[in-house]
Amino acid sequence: MSNYRRIKAFLILFVGIAYVFLILSADANTLSAQNIRLHPILIYKKKSLYNPNMIDSKDLSDIVYNSPEEFLDCFSSVDLRKRSSFGIQQDLSIRGSGFEDNEVYLEGVRMNDPQTGHFNLELPFTEYDVGNIMLVPNSQRVNFSIAPPEGKGMYLKHYWGQYALYGDSASFNFETVSTKNRISYEHKISSGSRQDTDFELNTLSLDSLWEGGGSRINFIFGMAQKDFGAGNSYSSFYPHEEEHTRQKLFIVKSNIDGDKFSLINKVSARIHSDKFILDRSNPSLYINHTDTSVYCLDSKLQFGWFYVGMLFNREKTKSYFAGKHIRRRRGFYLNFNPKMNKASLELKYSEMHYGEFGWLERVSFGSSYQLSGKLGLNLALSYLWRAPSFTELYYFSPANHGNSSLNVQKTLNYETGITYALNSNVNMSFSVFLRRQMHTIDWVKNLRLSPWEAENSGRTKVKGIDCGSKINLGGRPFEYLSVRYTYLALNRKTDYLFSKYVSYYLRHKITADVLMKMRKLRINYMLSFNNPSERKKYCIFSLKAVRKINNNIKFFIEGNNIFNTSYYELEDIKGD
Repeated sequence: MSNYRRIKAFLILFVGIAYVFLILSADANTLSAQNIRLHPILIYKKKSLYNPNMIDSKDLSDIVYNSPEEFLDCFSSVDLRKRSSFGIQQDLSIRGSGFEDNEVYLEGVRMNDPQTGHFNLELPFTEYDVGNIMLVPNSQRVNFSIAPPEGKGMYLKHYWGQYALYGDSASFNFETVSTKNRISYEHKISSGSRQDTDFELNTLSLDSLWEGGGSRINFIFGMAQKDFGAGNSYSSFYPHEEEHTRQKLFIVKSNIDGDKFSLINKVSARIHSDKFILDRSNPSLYINHTDTSVYCLDSKLQFGWFYVGMLFNREKTKSYFAGKHIRRRRGFYLNFNPKMNKASLELKYSEMHYGEFGWLERVSFGSSYQLSGKLGLNLALSYLWRAPSFTELYYFSPANHGNSSLNVQKTLNYETGITYALNSNVNMSFSVFLRRQMHTIDWVKNLRLSPWEAENSGRTKVKGIDCGSKINLGGRPFEYLSVRYTYLALNRKTDYLFSKYVSYYLRHKITADVLMKMRKLRINYMLSFNNPSERKKYCIFSLKAVRKINNNIKFFIEGNNIFNTSYYELEDIKGD
């Protein structure tokens, strides 16, 4: 690890420690040794009535969506680039970052695919399994939590729609001797909204929870099968692509709570296969099979507001056009998050040895101070790294060439802002942020007809603002109004003329939704205004109406892009 990298990492660590002791010395009597669990960086949001970066489970049923991953598009700081709807394949961009740059967690288990970030949001669960969704923009991270099994009950859903869409789903909650369980299944099939976007999807999940004597064991299993046309998904030169993916996920979590400590262990296995056909009308031209597996052991010992953990991870891929490769990740992490009267803070540090890239450090710091019952100030800093994926390193096809000489990408994030509660019904937030990125990894070229090549394309600087407000109207017919806005300005220093991903970002994004209640009818209107940097701006309107027939039956109508607005997710990828 170079001295320059160590100086940057430890500088953030020193600032965080100094801030901690400054707060403690100013308000030492308020320190509490309670066993608290706060989310990284966004800890200051816990004191606010309104959190613009969290979607709670009780709000999910009112949102228009085709898959659980699409809930992320409600955040204005997220650009969810969909090659197709219904969760087939979606790229996550947070505040203009590349889709490979962000981390996706499911119940605290990292879900990033080492083959390619295109599969990071391929989560094998259904709408019945989602608890809440937490976005941490400064750490470029999103966490999906799984709702615990409810004990007893059954849910059934059947729907059909445009383009020969047909879907069925079911979820069963049941109890055994001392265990609560849930089994969910979902099937979707459609001819697609345009040529070569047909699909058939199957998802199965199992959640089993045992509790007793201060201990808890949770077993989670998910399986997803996706067969779809991937027209124009990766290259405009080959508009008739096809793809087949299979995934199995196993997670076992155990919690042992003592009087003064907690021991939390997580064991996970993610097994993924991908069959890619470059031209479905001529399959013999190019077919690539890739098998990927990730095994992880994460053990954490927590003492009140401090914990230390160790992580061991093994990644393996086998591909006809990328070869066979194994990487191992091992290291430790520390977290310090005391609870105080008017202030809250968290300092997190990790040191990981990751394959041929050696030792890599990560530091994040977040704090807030409540100036009054209405106004709060917050600050967040982070120093992150991102290693290239196996596709970026080794993959070769007629349209894309990997580069085995890529370096690790490094990122510094800064953010500060305020939260303000005018009263119990009106909450607002505002923040400014800056991201400096070194050795930016992107697919680039200098000639339009040349294949894309993975390169460390230079430096990237992103600055912008995030703001939002939620108004609880508390009456009929309107229940609440929520509005979020993000502005981005991105500057690059690079020697390449064409960029496949990094140069395409949303300069402006506004999301808004309003919920109406009329007796047994609930109607949610949603708007998403998008102004891309390199493409025409567009506005998407969605609507969901739910009519409660009785305590057991609901009838719903929903539509995404109800005015059939024409737009492009990327330069060559038309949106649905």
